[in-house]
Amino acid sequence: MGKQISWVRTNQSIDLYDPPKGLVAEPGSFSGTPKEMAALILQQVETYPETHDQDSFIVGPHWSSILQEKIDSLYHCGTTMCVAGFAETFAHGSIERYSEGGDRAAALLGLSDDEVEALFYSASGEEAVEFLQLLASDESTVDDRKLLVTKIMRY
Repeated sequence: MGKQISWVRTNQSIDLYDPPKGLVAEPGSFSGTPKEMAALILQQVETYPETHDQDSFIVGPHWSSILQEKIDSLYHCGTTMCVAGFAETFAHGSIERYSEGGDRAAALLGLSDDEVEALFYSASGEEAVEFLQLLASDESTVDDRKLLVTKIMRY
């Protein structure tokens, strides 16, 4: 399996650390629908729950090519990622800077602006799993998604 990227958001920097297990799909191998992406990420977090952390992605004020080179040189360093991080990894094999990566991940999952705010910025781990279950479901409706956004955002 390919490299895994590990990011932890801190106030002033991005820290790398050795994590748990692997991924359920090869990085960069996904091409499918938003529903299929949600199902793949759901499979990831259910198979390896220790790899999922809604507080992790790639954000930080000190992003640099040196950091990217260090990450690229790591093999199976493991990871914890948020839903957006997994979407980026499965679809592109790498993660872009936070704003670009978040936009790409939102498109991969077919999310509205409100859903991005709820899932990427406000959801707990359990709420993210619930959101993925809804996105991957054949029976979910737009109203179901709006209701979950409202619950997560606590409007």
